[in-house]
Amino acid sequence: MIQIPLIKNLTLANLQKTDEKFVYFMAFLFSISTGEIGGIDLIRTTRDTNYGKYTKAFKEVYQLGIGWSFGVSASLEMISAKVSNDKHDALKQLLIKLAQVIRLGDTLKTFLADELKATLMTFSIVYERKLENQKLFLEMFYTLMSTAAFMISANSIMSMLMGQSNSEEILLFSFIGVTISMSAFVFMMYVMFPRDILGYQSGDEDLKFRIKVYIALGAGIGIGLVLLVTQIVPSSLIVGIAAAPLLYPGMIARKIEKRIKELNDWYPEFIHHFGEIYATIGSIGSTLEAVLRSDFGPLQSHVERFKNRIKHRVDQKISFELFSRDTGSQIIANGNEVISHAMDKGGNMGLAGNHVSDITVKINEA
Repeated sequence: MIQIPLIKNLTLANLQKTDEKFVYFMAFLFSISTGEIGGIDLIRTTRDTNYGKYTKAFKEVYQLGIGWSFGVSASLEMISAKVSNDKHDALKQLLIKLAQVIRLGDTLKTFLADELKATLMTFSIVYERKLENQKLFLEMFYTLMSTAAFMISANSIMSMLMGQSNSEEILLFSFIGVTISMSAFVFMMYVMFPRDILGYQSGDEDLKFRIKVYIALGAGIGIGLVLLVTQIVPSSLIVGIAAAPLLYPGMIARKIEKRIKELNDWYPEFIHHFGEIYATIGSIGSTLEAVLRSDFGPLQSHVERFKNRIKHRVDQKISFELFSRDTGSQIIANGNEVISHAMDKGGNMGLAGNHVSDITVKINEA
């Protein structure tokens, strides 16, 4: 079967290869390995994280290798055969390589540093390719929108010139048909192009926004049904009036997105500075006091609240979690999780901060 090049590039397998979570997972593994921990401790720490299928795989490795005494290397190889039949799968390759490193007694820090570098490079290349595919698809979408607008205008003009009595119905049906076709196109894009998570899904702001969307959607449907039954306004205007309540959550979403992007832009500078100072001082409270002598724009107030929690002896893991909730950013939450675990394991915070900063910059650029 012959495939059109564009369609071939837009297959789901190609579009969904980028996995931001795997990049942060590799950063997490490297950061805790800088504390010179062994393979067993690395796997034990990883099983208590929240990285989806990656955490699940390491949890199974721990249960099989340590719990049932099969050995770490052997269990890594057995689980690698289970996670995927694709020999190019990133997790499968990681488990196989890690098994060999542990068996040969090589340094985990060196191995994971190379793997993190390769993962970040691959992520950047694949993400850029995905963006190019999205641009092509969006050009098709804009062309379709222009064609649809022309068709609606042409139908309306022709019906009026020909003096048809049902010109209003023709306009309404044209509008509904175009809306359905455009919605199908948007849904197809939604399915084919994975979403980049911007807002922190465990944050209170995310829940409040979802509630507002549901309320606006319910209000729009209610208004549309009432107008349809009462016939107070022409049928051609009902769809536009019913969709009006959705403008409110749309404006809120735009405001939230702008605020989160500003925080994300300042985060690499903060976490890089934080890691370097902590590597020298070794005290999180003193580090935050030193860090706050600099200005981090809109992130400054969140860092101050973070410092106040630490001063009042709130556990550092909980403090990092609340810091993430305050900002409402998933990118910041991912970086904080890596840094928090690296602290617990006595990792090199200078290296951890540098790598989290580099990853955040890459994702912000994308």
